[in-house]
Amino acid sequence: SSAGPVASGTSGNVVINNATATQFIITNKATIEAGDPYTAGVGFDVTIEARDANGNLVTNFNTGSIVLDDADGTANPSISPNSISFSSGVFSGVVTVTQSTPLILRVGQGSGLSTDQTATALVISPAALDHFNLVVATPQTTGSDFVATSTLTAKDAFNNTITTFDASS
Repeated sequence: SSAGPVASGTSGNVVINNATATQFIITNKATIEAGDPYTAGVGFDVTIEARDANGNLVTNFNTGSIVLDDADGTANPSISPNSISFSSGVFSGVVTVTQSTPLILRVGQGSGLSTDQTATALVISPAALDHFNLVVATPQTTGSDFVATSTLTAKDAFNNTITTFDASS
């Protein structure tokens, strides 16, 4: 027995749409982690994609106000921007942190989508010396030597303490 006739021809264009976004992926996470440590106030490049459950880029994800924060549970208001917008499923920009504390960079908290974060805490070091904070013990008497301990602290422009400051160098 032989098979029947085989039809041949050309079909029209087939459009395959991505599914709904379910997760965020920091696509340059390895580069971010390799650049550690960072200096307070100096930005670094971050690229984040909105993807579907199959890992495909969701090109119609054009949403703003997605949270960029610190996943370690400690509020860090010095992350800028702390709210990001996506265009064609991608955020690509410079992120700056001015508080010199360890940072686990996380995207998407509270968005309803799966979040992503750096695997390790990024070290944010203080910037260069900007000023000193002087705390003078009280009470003091005019015209007399200081009798109690006073403290002079080296600070950067973001008011981070510079623990490595050496006045002798």
